[in-house]
Amino acid sequence: MYRAVLAASAIVGVLIGLGVGSAAPGPVPAPADKVASADKAEKPVAAPAEKSSPKSDRLAPVLMGTADLKAPAKKPAEGRPVKPPAPIVVDEKARSVRAAVTLTRTKGVVEWVLSSSRKHPAASVMVAENSAAEFAAALAKAGYDTGTPAAIYGEDKARPPAGQPMAIDLVVTREGGKVDRIPAQKFLSAKSAGDPVSDGTWVYVGPQAIREGEVDILVTELSGSVITTNLRDSSAMVFWMPTSGDDSPAAATYFASNAPMPGEADRCEIEIRPAAALGPAPAR
Repeated sequence: MYRAVLAASAIVGVLIGLGVGSAAPGPVPAPADKVASADKAEKPVAAPAEKSSPKSDRLAPVLMGTADLKAPAKKPAEGRPVKPPAPIVVDEKARSVRAAVTLTRTKGVVEWVLSSSRKHPAASVMVAENSAAEFAAALAKAGYDTGTPAAIYGEDKARPPAGQPMAIDLVVTREGGKVDRIPAQKFLSAKSAGDPVSDGTWVYVGPQAIREGEVDILVTELSGSVITTNLRDSSAMVFWMPTSGDDSPAAATYFASNAPMPGEADRCEIEIRPAAALGPAPAR
């Protein structure tokens, strides 16, 4: 059940064990053409020149070890180019971030609500074609500051992550054009195929990176962990935090709930915005 999570967490341990550096949360810019602005149609995000990749092949085993975490890439029809994912849209005024997603319709244990680069399809509620670096750049453009991941202590306890409370919705556009909003937590349950979880919040702590010399290595990019339920996942950007007291079990398990799923033909997007905006949903 925790194979994928342990693999992602192992990345951090292996990198640190190799003497690469210490964890340092902070956004790593995505390519400029990967993030769009809602108020200025498809305006690229300005990004500094990309830094060169580390030349040391000490990281090769770590990078290769993540290959099994990603779903097989779709092969384009013969003679047709691979279509890039749609840019993530940022509304700076509303501080919202929206990206196209695919529901996995998985059953049983789920450890991620959203994985980037189509990783972890068997244990995620939804996956996105966009990379973790693109999500990091979009959330930074929307004005979100990085926080602090959960602190694990004892055998099964965790001090809560500290950061920006978020509201996360699945925005579903039906075949007839009707738009519905479903809070992302509706797809989580404390028991297999059970009722959705009740109270809790999403906490943004930001992407997790380590530094080797002058090069930032985005660990979140390797794990694909954008939104997780696992407080032990030290590479995640957003955590689900139930309101069950100051401390929560670090080994809490969540399952896919019995909430109705959108239809196969419905268009689905994930929208992330400040929790303070939980009043009327923004107009499309």
